Amino acid sequence: MNVMLGMFALFLTGGARWIVNLRRRQKWALLGLSSLGIAAASYLFMHDGTSDYMQALSATFPALPVFAHSIGMVLFNVQIALFVHALIALPTANAIDRRTTEVTSLATFGRLLTRSFDMTDLIETSIGVACDVTGSRAAWIELESNTEHELLLGHSPRLTSMDAIRLMSSKTSDGRTLTESVRAHRGVQVVDRATPTVGANGTVKTPRHRETSKEKASKVKTARGGADVKPKVEAKELCTVAGAPLLAGEAVLGTLYVAKERAQEFDRDDLTILATVADQIAMAMQHSELIQSSIASERIEQEMMIARDLQQRLLPRSMPVSEWYDIHAESEPAHMVGGDYYDIVSFSDGTLGIVIADVSGKGPSAALYMGMIKGVIQALAGSTATPRDLLAKINVALYGQIDPKWFATMTCAQILEDERTLRVARAGHCPTLIVRNGIGEYRRSRGIGLAIARPLMFERNLELEELNFSADDYVVFLSDGLPEARSPEGEEFGYERLLAVVTEATRQHPSPAELRNTIFTELSAFTRGELPDDDSTIVLMRRKR
Repeated sequence: MNVMLGMFALFLTGGARWIVNLRRRQKWALLGLSSLGIAAASYLFMHDGTSDYMQALSATFPALPVFAHSIGMVLFNVQIALFVHALIALPTANAIDRRTTEVTSLATFGRLLTRSFDMTDLIETSIGVACDVTGSRAAWIELESNTEHELLLGHSPRLTSMDAIRLMSSKTSDGRTLTESVRAHRGVQVVDRATPTVGANGTVKTPRHRETSKEKASKVKTARGGADVKPKVEAKELCTVAGAPLLAGEAVLGTLYVAKERAQEFDRDDLTILATVADQIAMAMQHSELIQSSIASERIEQEMMIARDLQQRLLPRSMPVSEWYDIHAESEPAHMVGGDYYDIVSFSDGTLGIVIADVSGKGPSAALYMGMIKGVIQALAGSTATPRDLLAKINVALYGQIDPKWFATMTCAQILEDERTLRVARAGHCPTLIVRNGIGEYRRSRGIGLAIARPLMFERNLELEELNFSADDYVVFLSDGLPEARSPEGEEFGYERLLAVVTEATRQHPSPAELRNTIFTELSAFTRGELPDDDSTIVLMRRKR
């Protein structure tokens, strides 16, 4: 019976593989507890039952001595087995502790990758993880940017910047410095009993590092950019240093360094985990850069949306209402904002005018100049009598005041209701499309762009044209984005096709808004969804009677 119980106890403890995975402190605790268990089980197993207390219990429960003896045997065997297992597994405690640290550190680092997009936090955590998983005394990161190198020392046990550079300058077996060797081999490199590379004049040869030459030997700047603190490690305490490249495809983002106090203390597992951590850091840096770039792009997009809204507010919110004519206008930038512009102005005699303009270029710069031109037009229109006078004064205001690379084209028309006439002046802008008595044509009065020529030359080449404008006549002012719209094959919509569309559509006497819809329907069918290359602006007017 006792033999069977003993075998059963050994069977129960035979699968105690969990002991191997305990950490060193837990194994020592298990040894202590199993020792106490052995003592208690021995007492039960060896007790002869002659005490008055046991004899009294035996008189009441005759089987109790046998039961206690059996329980003592089982507990004794179990505790002996646990003690032996823990004792055998004790030499593996360091490896288990190390593996646990590696798993915990890498798991923490992995969670940080998904939660934090701040490069400073990532670098700080990376340095701490590198120290933990390799059991190193110090760790740091060297980031490369063109010809400059930046040291990030973190809050882990660290060196001064100069000591770190000295260790990085230690020679490897191939005669290169550690930094050069890591870059050349694109893999982990180790230097034992590290000594710096010394030049002919006795100075340490180091690559160019940002801000390190001004640092005192007793202080370093942390990766967080916080207050300077005293270093916790000196270079003379360290004998072995290893470096692993931070690779992003073919590019080398930098190098991760770790250092230990004893020579030849980096084993194969250390170097493997160091390479893994370096890969994780490189991936984290790319991820952080991508997120930061995405955030910046989103912020720029939001700012551009605000700029687009502000630019649209610069355009007239409504067209003037008259018993003599109907007007419809709209502008659509190719990007968020653009350089096209239209407006309604009032001349010195109270007559209304239409202005359409196109600033060279696209995007924010063109939009900025467009806003400036609007201010000039509004300031000058009330003091001029004709479109020609207005364009001449605008050119005087702009010439020499804006970047020579920039210029603007503009058409200005004055509506003379009683005379049934349009006065038109064109400063290098697209020709004016007019349909009279069902016949369409382009009018190309002379003129050169604004801010290109000196005032005298500009006025000499500027023509004022008067056009009869009777009932059911149409005029279309446009920017070059419409005729230059392209099909997927690269063919332009063209001025002649636009003229044919407008001439045919006006036979039905549509309103300006309806004529606009017809034009853009044909344009959309032609481009088949191809995105526009240029801003598109159109102002349409019909004479009612």
